[in-house]
Amino acid sequence: MTKPTQQAAPDLVEVELKKAHRHKGKDYPAGESIEVTKVQAERLKRREVI
Repeated sequence: MTKPTQQAAPDLVEVELKKAHRHKGKDYPAGESIEVTKVQAERLKRREVI
């Protein structure tokens, strides 16, 4: 058996929230900075959360 190849970590970006948001089961107030993947950041931009 071979070891699985090391997967590249998803690109993380730090964003500041414009609106209150729940992420990973935790509530974040508006103005808080959180670290999310680029894909999540794009989703949040569409929803005008960041």
